[in-house]
Amino acid sequence: MKFIFTNLLLLFSYGCHAQTWTPLLDFPGSERDDAAGFVIGNTFYVGTGLDGGFNAQRDFYMLDLTNETWSIGASVNSGQERQYASGFSHNNFGYLFGGIGPGATYFQDLMRFEPSNSSWQQMTSMPSLGRRGSSCFVINNDAFIMGGNNPSQGNITEVWKYNITNDSWQQMNNFPFPGLWRAGACAENGIGYVFGGIDSTTQYSNRLYSYDSVNDAWTLINTFPNNGRAYTQLMPMGNNIMFFGGYENGNIYKDDLWMYDLTNNTFIPYNPIPSLARRGYVSCVWNNTIYISTGLNSIPARTAETWKVNGIVGLENIELETFEVYPNPFTESIQLNKSGHLEIFDVQGRKVYELEIVKGKVNLNFLNAGFYILKLNTSENKSYSNKIYLLK
Repeated sequence: MKFIFTNLLLLFSYGCHAQTWTPLLDFPGSERDDAAGFVIGNTFYVGTGLDGGFNAQRDFYMLDLTNETWSIGASVNSGQERQYASGFSHNNFGYLFGGIGPGATYFQDLMRFEPSNSSWQQMTSMPSLGRRGSSCFVINNDAFIMGGNNPSQGNITEVWKYNITNDSWQQMNNFPFPGLWRAGACAENGIGYVFGGIDSTTQYSNRLYSYDSVNDAWTLINTFPNNGRAYTQLMPMGNNIMFFGGYENGNIYKDDLWMYDLTNNTFIPYNPIPSLARRGYVSCVWNNTIYISTGLNSIPARTAETWKVNGIVGLENIELETFEVYPNPFTESIQLNKSGHLEIFDVQGRKVYELEIVKGKVNLNFLNAGFYILKLNTSENKSYSNKIYLLK
């Protein structure tokens, strides 16, 4: 199969800033995973979750994103402790949906947080069974709550729309694919996205779906080139979506950071976190910076670590004319249709190899699996580029 990547924009280290991971003050509550979070204004609210003693929590803390300091927030009421809840925000209110509490109580309730008086208000509950680990995103004035898990239904295919203005629920078409729980979700430019999760056959999904809320329709838009994963979160950033870490089948914790380029329909890897891999964290994006806190790491142990990563750049820095490369993806060698000085960069902009080539076959089986960027300078002083993916 032959691919020609057009309008490719390079990620070279010159002309752009590599992303930087920076540790912040620890989350001030007990170490935990499967908490929930939402952003109101310049404040990231993080709460609930499961602590190291396997106790569901109800406390909330606030991270001021302007000075990156924590303070105590307003807890939910006693008896509403939970983990695996879903959080979202809209018009200066925060919302907390569902989850599982003590005694294996599966919640279908919805609570609204008002920051002006630091209070929680009970809203209309979802008219269906309680569930944990649902995914959610907000489009206009509607929040979409999808999937999840409960003992009666297993991994759920239901999709519900909550009209925030009217405080009312409407059931939408079910997933046209197996039910998912602990999938990542976000909305970008009026389109919803769901990635990964554990499906009703206990498989870890590696599929990325988009959702058209106008037509209530799902589309498979791409398949992640690595193993499926769950317990990760999608984060919108600059007309792209990001995801970090998570969990693969076989108790494999992940530490990697990825962008999905919505323009070029490509998964792009970035530098992993310089700490332990983790799943079940909370995250947000504010001012082009990703914030990640808490989670269960690969010791395994719960953590209160909080990190930020900024300097994220997509394929938007240097635009060069492309040249033909095939097969792509490949396993050992590629065929090029031009001659010249070839340089190969990893996706962080580090040069890993260079050579003079005559158009034809180039053996690259000594490289590790993953994405690479090719830059070719010809004797006519023309520069070309392309992006390749090596399978192993």
